Amino acid sequence: MTTRENGLTVLSEYSTCTTHVGFSLLHDLNQILTDVGIETIPVKEAYPRQSKDRLKQFRHPFILNLNDLEATKGNALLVICSTPRFLRVLELIPHIKQRFDAIAVYFVDGFNALTMDDFGAKILRYVDYVFTPIEEMVPEILNHGVKAVRYLPFGIDALNYVPINQERVIDVLFYGRGSEDHQRHLEKLYGGVDSKRFYVHSTFKCSELFSQQEHRRLHWNMLLRSKINICFEASAVRRFHGRSPVLYRWYESMAAGTVVLGSRPKCRSAMDILNWPNSTIDMPDSESDIRDLIESILTDNQMQMQIRNDSRKAALTDHDWRYRLKEILEVLGIAFPQRLSEQLSRLEFMIDEKASSVG
Repeated sequence: MTTRENGLTVLSEYSTCTTHVGFSLLHDLNQILTDVGIETIPVKEAYPRQSKDRLKQFRHPFILNLNDLEATKGNALLVICSTPRFLRVLELIPHIKQRFDAIAVYFVDGFNALTMDDFGAKILRYVDYVFTPIEEMVPEILNHGVKAVRYLPFGIDALNYVPINQERVIDVLFYGRGSEDHQRHLEKLYGGVDSKRFYVHSTFKCSELFSQQEHRRLHWNMLLRSKINICFEASAVRRFHGRSPVLYRWYESMAAGTVVLGSRPKCRSAMDILNWPNSTIDMPDSESDIRDLIESILTDNQMQMQIRNDSRKAALTDHDWRYRLKEILEVLGIAFPQRLSEQLSRLEFMIDEKASSVG
């Protein structure tokens, strides 16, 4: 596709709910867009998602300021969202197919792709290109009549986080979704104030945050100071419908250089993405076996260092968000913003000069 000289309009679901813990990935991707000089147009919810307002069925779920939209330059539109519901925002843009030469969506979560979460093929009627980080969804979405569907894995901000080397004072980190049985085992083994190991884990189920920015800083502070991060594959999680993608937590661990302990994703692409020895170490079921395995990892400094170097090199070489954005822009035929080109060059420099010594 011929590269056009103009830019890109981006609508992101992140602007509708900036304090939801599940929007951490959207927050990080939004930061990258800002960092490379691509602005997003804010979208608001017309009513709270949990609202019992009887009138909501007669109202459009989103509010879009068309004056903001008119102020943008470019004739390609990128929509970044979790599920098909957010694509209803496209209904608010008059003459949308005349306004944009190309319209793309990057879905960043799992959903029922066979029915498009019961919206059907009509929810994609304005869309030319679909990107998804769940490879099994590609043929299912393609059946809905879009021009092209591409598998695009998650990324991570390796450029900013890989160079950071903190003292690893947290032995085991278990933050977010995971096996309750294993959580109970780990709490019993290492949860006491007199434990010789420092075990940090989440103790809440609430999804609302005081501040997404503070939450992300806290999480990165913990990741960069952790030796082991617990991550379990997600085929049993309802929204993935039996699929088992390489989720965002693996990319976070990659950039942070932690040992991943849990269960390996089952998708085909996991072989290519997690392609270094011990990229994910299977956690046993019994309490005694868990203790023995963790102690063997924590006392093997050479193993930890090797995994740290291999994983952070992979993040730099293949999995920075900027590589994903580059692919999207190439598909849409959009010229790279200068700051994106500069940051891609910085990544190349870091790969050449620093990747072998990032431990």
